[in-house]
Amino acid sequence: ANFTYENIDALEVGVPVISVGSISVGGAGKTPLVIWLVQWCRHSGRQPVVVSRGYRGPTVEPSVVDLDSRQGADEALMVAARTGCPVVTGRDRVLACRLAIERFAPDLIIVDDGFQHRRLARQLDLVIAPADEEYALLPAGPLREPRRALGRADLVVRTRSEAAGLVTTTGARDVEDARVLLDGRRVLAVAGIARPRPFLATLRGLGAGEVTELLFADHHAYTPVDIARIRRAAAGYDLVVTTEKDLVKLGGANLGAARLFALRIISIPDKREEIETLVGGLDRKRSG
Repeated sequence: ANFTYENIDALEVGVPVISVGSISVGGAGKTPLVIWLVQWCRHSGRQPVVVSRGYRGPTVEPSVVDLDSRQGADEALMVAARTGCPVVTGRDRVLACRLAIERFAPDLIIVDDGFQHRRLARQLDLVIAPADEEYALLPAGPLREPRRALGRADLVVRTRSEAAGLVTTTGARDVEDARVLLDGRRVLAVAGIARPRPFLATLRGLGAGEVTELLFADHHAYTPVDIARIRRAAAGYDLVVTTEKDLVKLGGANLGAARLFALRIISIPDKREEIETLVGGLDRKRSG
């Protein structure tokens, strides 16, 4: 009855920790912001490691994401492939951080979806603002916590998402022009994400002639039966387009004659200068 977030004894792990989180479930844009943050930190000379829960990953114990074997949760695999940064997953983020430090000696840890994981001490809490129409708590709505919880954040940000193009592999550095490839084409859109509507709207906005939806649950683990279903549905379409989160699980799938692409989305925070100043002020050697 006397529980509050403030009376949790948060554990320090020895290097600065940045949490990227939200008070909404699914599709808030945390992972794209993590990717942007990792890329900026590495460009600035930092040596970050990403830690995440690894939702629906193969193990709950702390483990390093392995791109070669595709062993890992979908979002963790996407971060590793997009950034080349080590990613460690584990339900207990403190243990995952300790494994990350032992294996990679980072000077910064970025925690994907760590706002509610109060057991882990952090030096910076970045929280994505919920959509203006989101007010109801679970299960009536998408909010994990009341909006007043945003007061715990060091910085509340909004993100702008931009379509960067189409890629055939999640780790691709070069992207193909989406408007050229999609112009007037018949597209089968395949997605297993929490909020597919923006993805579908972007495809239509980029000039696809016809977009047919084939949607799965968020974090869906594609089975051979699912692949066969997609292959049958793809007959007669020019392209199959999915999300990068899904591509890490669908890459290499035999879809017949249809070409498989993923729509790459770049997320840009509105308070970039504030984030850069806050991160730049973190001690590289110790927490605090």
